[in-house]
Amino acid sequence: MPAVERNTHNKNQRIISILKKLKTFVVYGFALAGFGIICAWLIFKLGLTKDEGSTDRNNRYLTRVSSLSKTTLSDTAYYNQPAEWINDYYRILCISTYYPYNAQLIFNAMQQTQNPMVVRQMILANELYIMQNEAINAKYQAMVQKGNSFKQKMKMTEKNVIPWMNTEEWDALKQAIVKDKKSIDKAAADAGIEPRLIVATLIGEQIRLYHTKRELFKSYLGPVKVLVTETQFSLGITGIKAHTAARIERFIKDTASEFYISKRYEHLLDYPNGFADTTARILRLTNDKNHYYSYLYTGLILHSIQKQWQKAGYDISDNVGVLITLFNLGFSQSEPKPNPEIGGANIAINDNVYTFGGIAFDFYYSGELAKEFPYYKQKFKD
Repeated sequence: MPAVERNTHNKNQRIISILKKLKTFVVYGFALAGFGIICAWLIFKLGLTKDEGSTDRNNRYLTRVSSLSKTTLSDTAYYNQPAEWINDYYRILCISTYYPYNAQLIFNAMQQTQNPMVVRQMILANELYIMQNEAINAKYQAMVQKGNSFKQKMKMTEKNVIPWMNTEEWDALKQAIVKDKKSIDKAAADAGIEPRLIVATLIGEQIRLYHTKRELFKSYLGPVKVLVTETQFSLGITGIKAHTAARIERFIKDTASEFYISKRYEHLLDYPNGFADTTARILRLTNDKNHYYSYLYTGLILHSIQKQWQKAGYDISDNVGVLITLFNLGFSQSEPKPNPEIGGANIAINDNVYTFGGIAFDFYYSGELAKEFPYYKQKFKD
């Protein structure tokens, strides 16, 4: 064989060899990708990604605080009995001795809100963490009882009585939430629900993401101050499952459903083409430019759960912790009964473990963002 033909033949053989190796690589690559997808699907189906959650360790105290509005004085009686509101002012003063920042938040809410019982609940919500602080609890209780211990003031290194609010993640998250005020207010009005309830639910999911996605927080979330949009097993900024979104779309139209709210809300989640579209549903919830639908679905889910319990003879309208715990657990776990518990998924922040419902409760009664998202006397509208 001539040298030229031999060289050409060898070159062709090398090319054929390379193409065979490339083909083998591509085939194995697709096989591995398929295996990975199947594994992810199995993990999801087997529920290995689920956090079983737990009952908040402070459930009984949180529930008692939530039920105050049903057992205490009416607004008129409250303001006509000086001993009642003087006691609240005094306790705010006691709190200010150790946590002036929290006292200021409560005082601002007292001036802004028309519901004195919310102020009482805010005081008790703050006192929960004071009772857990061995360094100051005894002195605080003595101050409350005696009223003459203001001379000895302890300097605290932290600004907020609620530990998870003394973090850079919370400072950034607050600013991100305020940016969305317009969308939150519109969605809340459309869903017939107090905006602050939606924000409390949002915080339960976002504070978890802010603390678990540390690198993302440092490089992007913290500096830019934006909300995390989930696109995998949970969707959007409040972590709604696709099947949960589909169910609320049905419930608001089904007059026979225990979760049906009223005629006013039947067409809020209609699709332009007239029928439910899975792709369109996912795009609604994962739109990171406009979070309106995430807030609307969240508001309607909360409202439908409140309505379910009301129909069963249990009014949890003012039980913020329970409402948001049930949002976190899902429709299947919402079973009206006496003495519901606050809890849900566990959320680890620094050295403490909280629950989804506990985090929401903390924020709701903290007074944080009360100017942007004030307290309503009536949280739901039919």
